Amino acid sequence: MDDLPGRWIKLKFSEMVIGAIIGCLRHIEALCTGREDNHEFEGDGWGVHIEGALAEMATAKVIDHYWDAPLNTFKDPHFGDVGPYEVRRRSRQDYDALIRKDDADDKVHIAVFGCAPWFRVAGWIWGHEAKQPEWLQTHGGRKPAWFVPQAELHDLDLLPVMRPHWLVPKEGIEPPTPAPSTQRSTD
Repeated sequence: MDDLPGRWIKLKFSEMVIGAIIGCLRHIEALCTGREDNHEFEGDGWGVHIEGALAEMATAKVIDHYWDAPLNTFKDPHFGDVGPYEVRRRSRQDYDALIRKDDADDKVHIAVFGCAPWFRVAGWIWGHEAKQPEWLQTHGGRKPAWFVPQAELHDLDLLPVMRPHWLVPKEGIEPPTPAPSTQRSTD
C-alpha cells in the first residue's frame, strides 16, 4: 500500500469524539425527519455518518482548512463538507473514488480512504472530470455511479485554493464597526 497516493493522518481522541458527535447528530436529524438514503444504502447509517464526519475532519487537517462541522447543509450550493470542498470517503484503501450523479460538476471532490482513527486523503477531482463514461458502473445492485481510479486523482499539492462563501464579501455590505473599548484610560 506504499504506492497509494495521498497523505496519511491519524485523528486524536478528542478529534474523534467531536467527529462522532457530529456524525450522530447528522444521523439523528435524518431519522427525525424521515430522510432515507438517496443511494439505496441499507447498512449501518450511524457508522456511515460518524466515519463520514471523521473523514471530513481528517481532510480539514491535511489541507489546513477550518472544519465548521456542518449539519444539514448537504447539496447546498453554498456549502461543502470542508469549506467549499466536498469529501468522498471509502472504507477500503484499494477502492476507487466514488462520485454520484447528484454530486456537483463545478465542485472539487476530495477522495479519502480508511476508517477511524487512520485516514488517507488521496487526492481530488472536479465533479465534471469524474463523470467519464468509462468510469460509470453499478456495484451491489445500487444506482450507477462513477468509480474513479485513484491514479486519476489530482495531487493534493495542486488543490485549488477556494474561498468559502462566508468569506466572500457581499456587494453593498460593510463589515461591522468594532465596539468601542471598555477599558478605562489610565491617563
